[in-house]
Amino acid sequence: MEKQLQTEDTLCLWEQFIQSGRIKDGNLRPLVADSWQRCYNYRLDPYDGKCYKILTKSELKQNLKKNSELINTALPLMEELYRYVAGSGFLVMLTDNRGFVLELLGDQNAIENAKQINFVKGASWTEEQVGTNAIGTALEEKIPVQINSYEHYCKLHHVWTCSAAPIFNDQGKIIGILNMSGPSRETHKHTLGMVVSAVTAIMYQMRIIAKNREINTVNKQMRNVFNTISDGVIIVDPDGTIGQINPVAEGLLGLSSREAKGKSCELFFSESKWIRDTLRLGQEFNYLEVTLRGNTGINNCLVSSNPILNEKGQVTGAVVIFNPIKKIRNLVNRLSGAHASFSFQDIIGQNHQLLAAVQTATLAADKRSNILLQGESGTGKELFAQAIHNASPRRHGPFIAINCGAIPRELLGSELFGYVDGAFTGARRGGRTGKFELASGGTLFLDEIAEMPLGKQVSLLRAVQEKEITRIGDDKVTPVDVRIICATNKDLKAEVEK
Repeated sequence: MEKQLQTEDTLCLWEQFIQSGRIKDGNLRPLVADSWQRCYNYRLDPYDGKCYKILTKSELKQNLKKNSELINTALPLMEELYRYVAGSGFLVMLTDNRGFVLELLGDQNAIENAKQINFVKGASWTEEQVGTNAIGTALEEKIPVQINSYEHYCKLHHVWTCSAAPIFNDQGKIIGILNMSGPSRETHKHTLGMVVSAVTAIMYQMRIIAKNREINTVNKQMRNVFNTISDGVIIVDPDGTIGQINPVAEGLLGLSSREAKGKSCELFFSESKWIRDTLRLGQEFNYLEVTLRGNTGINNCLVSSNPILNEKGQVTGAVVIFNPIKKIRNLVNRLSGAHASFSFQDIIGQNHQLLAAVQTATLAADKRSNILLQGESGTGKELFAQAIHNASPRRHGPFIAINCGAIPRELLGSELFGYVDGAFTGARRGGRTGKFELASGGTLFLDEIAEMPLGKQVSLLRAVQEKEITRIGDDKVTPVDVRIICATNKDLKAEVEK
């Protein structure tokens, strides 16, 4: 720190400057000289020094509220500083980034002395208002500043010494000033060091507060995602016990988050080796077909699991995401257009045979029975099938149509029942879902049913009677809930008699 003048030489320099507006030869710190020049340009009265810009009560209240975080953080350190200087006539004060006093601590006699120059809460202690001083000059220079005795621009401040340091946020902007002021005879360079140390601690605390706020914001965002995501989500601890579940998982498991916590994840999923491998080996699994056994029933689900790793790469848990296959298929069907577009209102005509057919189909729509539609090509059999679906209790489920005569015989089984990975040469990797599973919860329309090979009719009969199918290459039975509507342009009775 530059050597400071504490002698009558400084007073002489001050008097010369006040009279001429120029600084003559002398050992005056450049920082002080620059400040005096600014004050001279402001046309301040050097023989005054009282503050005349003071916030009203309502303005002060608003400013204190605005800077409450800074005040609450700085106040304990201000109190600690004051304990060191209590009884010496010193004040410890805090201002905002505009120089308005926010908080002031000190001996009663020091507070009374400060009041004589309106050095009170709400006062603007900038160079423009009260001349060269540690607070105002620190705001201008953006560095720690100590101003002693005659270095002050205003004469009323010559009895004071003050030390101030700016408080910066993480973006490098000043958010406040911490200052200590006392009798000029008590000037000591270590005072500024105490202020700087306190400011360092304040900024550290402010960074912690900012980081905590950031963490809380991220946690709230993650919590909102966790609670609103359409998939079931389970957070699993390293030992495989459930830590948290989201609302969708609560519905599928039939348990509240509180009830599920602490239970083993393996209790609810079949073939749970995947969760053990995730926790033990850190292995990821995507879209596994497993059976979920919850209190609300059994659901076939697609499950993915991902390990949670710490900074050392060690597995500390896992995230399990799952959804009923039926729900996913309904979404796929809706997006792919697997729905019925026509209703009975779209069938327009006055022919009594047509009206009778519509009446019969309307009655049949509300029943659970499977339906056979017979008619010549081009008479609107699929239109009737769609209308029946849309008038039935299954109207919100998928409507899957397949033309039995347009699919090669050797592929018809895989189209209807699906297959697993590696079921046959040329099979799609990962397997494929058949039309029966896709139509589960809705209607399967089998057009040109008379063209179905006899060998496949046996498998079809089993699916109709047992309401379950087995994918090609698999030994697992999958229940299906499908209503079948068949259509043909042939006389099936005559075909059988042949």
